[in-house]
Amino acid sequence: METLFQRFVLAGGIVMILLIPCSVAALALILHGLIDLRRGKVMPRRVDAVFRDLDGSASIEALQEKLNTCPDSPLTRVCRRLCPWVGRHGESWDLAVQQVTSEEVAGLYQKHGYLSLIYQVAPLLGLLGTILGMIRAFHTFGASPDRSVGDLGRGISEALVTTMWGLMIAVPSQFFLSLFRQKLYRYEEELIPGHVRQLFAPLQSALKAPQGRPPAKSAPPREQP
Repeated sequence: METLFQRFVLAGGIVMILLIPCSVAALALILHGLIDLRRGKVMPRRVDAVFRDLDGSASIEALQEKLNTCPDSPLTRVCRRLCPWVGRHGESWDLAVQQVTSEEVAGLYQKHGYLSLIYQVAPLLGLLGTILGMIRAFHTFGASPDRSVGDLGRGISEALVTTMWGLMIAVPSQFFLSLFRQKLYRYEEELIPGHVRQLFAPLQSALKAPQGRPPAKSAPPREQP
């Protein structure tokens, strides 16, 4: 009696050697994204506590030392990099906040962009497996002296196993990739910049930053969906 493993895994042929690792990698990247992009992970409350505990005589150096004790996160890194620019106002400060935030979030875009590669490759691997299976099925059918439509149907059914795997990998990968990109966009455009301005607001009038220009933007281009 044919088992489900034989019917939906072994029947896929040699291409399953690539599709199974793709499915495992996609699952790992999805779980990693769900954990890594939680608000508490990107914007830990420990950073808020550092700013709440500051007194009126606190210096930028003291703030940086306290931020160094916070868990490493995009918000923590953004705050540390913005410390030298505290005391600026208007367009100069807003530009610094947005540029530093974009650079930090760009790293998250790249990290979770690997899911896009799996989303694009998995259906192609599935199609390749189906083509190889169809070639094998029709070759066997043509070479058999006792040609049976039932045998041909079984061959085609086995050939479609890899297409099923390719779509099973690609569909959830695309769904979670879109979800992650939406969350990253919100972090970059709304949540982190707005939260940073709120945290630094009490210090803007109390601390002075050295004169200079806002940091040059060096974020890599964001991968397009």
